[in-house]
Amino acid sequence: RQAAEAGIVVASRPKSVAADAYRILAAGVTRRPPKVPQVIMVTSAGPGEGKTTTTANLAAAFAEVGRKVLIVSCDLHRPQIHRLLGVPNTKGLSDLLSEEDGREHLLLDGHVWKTLDNVRVVPSGPVPANPAELLSSDRMHRLIREARDSADVVLLDTAPVLAVSDATSLFPDTDAVVVSAWAGKTTDEAGRRTKELLEQLGAQAVGVALVAVADAALPRGYYQYYAPAQESRPARSVSAVRGRRGF
Repeated sequence: RQAAEAGIVVASRPKSVAADAYRILAAGVTRRPPKVPQVIMVTSAGPGEGKTTTTANLAAAFAEVGRKVLIVSCDLHRPQIHRLLGVPNTKGLSDLLSEEDGREHLLLDGHVWKTLDNVRVVPSGPVPANPAELLSSDRMHRLIREARDSADVVLLDTAPVLAVSDATSLFPDTDAVVVSAWAGKTTDEAGRRTKELLEQLGAQAVGVALVAVADAALPRGYYQYYAPAQESRPARSVSAVRGRRGF
C-alpha cells in the first residue's frame, strides 16, 4: 500500500513543493463562482500526461481538509487509478453499468473501495467492448447523481479527450473540468485542440495541472522555507495553472 501511494505526494510527501501545488489547484478549482463544483472531471489531451496522478493527488488534497471524496474511474480503456491507490480491479464501473438488475442503489460494497482517509474509489472494472456506450447510458447518469449524494467531491478520471470520445458524454453531468498536461510532452497543438473541444461542447474548463515540471523559477530559499532539503527540489513537480477559460 505504501508503494502504491508513492505517486500521491500529498499523502507520501505532504511538505513537498508538488504537494503544495496540488493543494493550490484544489483550492482554485473549488472556488469558482457562482457555484462550487462538486463533480470534477480530470482528463488530458493524450495518454501518459498525468491525469490519473492529478486525480489521486486532488483527492488527497480535498480529503485532508475534511471533504469526503469519491473517485470514479471512467477510463475504460487503460485504467491506472486502481494501481495508484492499491485496490483490485476485478469488478467496478463496467460491471455496474453492464448489469441490468433493477437494484435501487448502484454504489454497493464490492464495487467501492476505501483507500486514503476520506477517499473512496470505484475502479473501472474489466475493460468492456463498448466503453462509450456504457458511459453515455442512463445508468451512468444515475450513478453520478447517486455519487453527488454520497460525497462532497466526486472526481471522474476519464480517458484522454483527443484519443477517444468517451469523456464527452459526461460533460453534461460535470461541474468543472481540470486538464492535466505533461511538461515537454503535451504539445501546443494538442492543448489548442483540447481547448477548442471543451469550448465547443460547453465543458466548464477551470484549470490546468502542468505535471513533471523539472524546476520552478523561484529562489532556493523559497523551497527550504517549508520543505526538508531532500524534498525541496523534486525532479518531477506540478504547477497549478488556473483561469476562467481554463487554458
